[in-house]
Amino acid sequence: MSMIRAITVTALTILAGGCMQPPLETSTGSIFVPEASYPMWSWDTVQEYKMFGDEHLLTDDEVERIAALSNFIAIEKQHGGADLDSAELGAKHEARRFKAINPDIKVLFYFNGAIAYEFTSYTQNFSPKPDRMSEQQKEDLLLFDVKKNEYHTIHNGHRYAWDILKPTFRTWWSETVGKAVRETGTDGVFWDQMHGWNYLRWDRRETVAEAHVLLQKMATTMIGEDRILLCNNAAHRQEFIENCDAVMYEHHKPGQYRENFQRYVDDWDQMLAVANAGKINVYRWPVNRKGTKFEKSDHRVIGGTANHDEVAEIAKARITFPLACFLIGAQPYSYFMLSWGWGTYTGALVDFPEMKRPLGPPQGAYERESEDKWIFTRAFKHADVWVDLAKEEARITWK
Repeated sequence: MSMIRAITVTALTILAGGCMQPPLETSTGSIFVPEASYPMWSWDTVQEYKMFGDEHLLTDDEVERIAALSNFIAIEKQHGGADLDSAELGAKHEARRFKAINPDIKVLFYFNGAIAYEFTSYTQNFSPKPDRMSEQQKEDLLLFDVKKNEYHTIHNGHRYAWDILKPTFRTWWSETVGKAVRETGTDGVFWDQMHGWNYLRWDRRETVAEAHVLLQKMATTMIGEDRILLCNNAAHRQEFIENCDAVMYEHHKPGQYRENFQRYVDDWDQMLAVANAGKINVYRWPVNRKGTKFEKSDHRVIGGTANHDEVAEIAKARITFPLACFLIGAQPYSYFMLSWGWGTYTGALVDFPEMKRPLGPPQGAYERESEDKWIFTRAFKHADVWVDLAKEEARITWK
């Protein structure tokens, strides 16, 4: 993986699909040159990333619907486990079905970098309850809480935490994701929770960051240079960007954005930095974010009892603000994801009319109305975008 693959030029055309196509330019005029492993992408419409998980396998109709909406997807941590005993068997089964419909679709396998989820055969014994891990496995892989004199657990003591500072863990994790990608026939891995529990050992946060870079390099070697490494929580550090293929902006703590609007702007500027490095941006927005003014009355959906039609109706009614925020910062190879939590597959089935509207390339970078207001605009060939961060209001005028 080269460090910088976006080349600044004044004029360039590229041959694609037998005809001359204009180059993909970032807001600073750099030419985005995608890796061969990347999915196909264009400014024609908003490009969606879909991520879903359920204990049961998808129906044929659901596979067809998702495949029609996106060519870049990830299969979540416990998908299909109730039907096929383990998450990697679920991912293998679903990846085969998606690729039968669209051979060019890119399917990622999910693996967490901080939590020892027990859903795969590789990790099924790594749970505090029942305690089946050997003492050597614990010593090699887990985060030890010195103050409590025990291994750190979360989720009311039901799951252990990985320790990225241990070389034995980094070797095991990279070899495991490499094996998983090969066995499932997927196109890479989605590395969730790339934080290394640094907030529990803030005095060692730089050492934790260095360990992440080491593990990124090891993971890339094990899954192969022709696969995609998508890292969550990675866009804020240049060395993380340089050592993966894609980053995700999770937006799972909306209060931080409401308290500090500059966070939105920082995301947009990071999207530019990522694109200038020739990497993929995935802008995820949970439509039922806790603490927002959007969801407080939607108890059936939050509780998981709503059906697909109800989820779709609510999601469609709320897409304007998050989509506008995405478009303000969008660069070549930027993907939008409006989800309903992490684990519900129903969000992946929503067919948004906005995604079918012609978009066209941006006519320039975003603009701020004035320094004393949090109002931003951006023009595309077929859409004008306006967003007021302070009021959480937005307009997309399609033309």
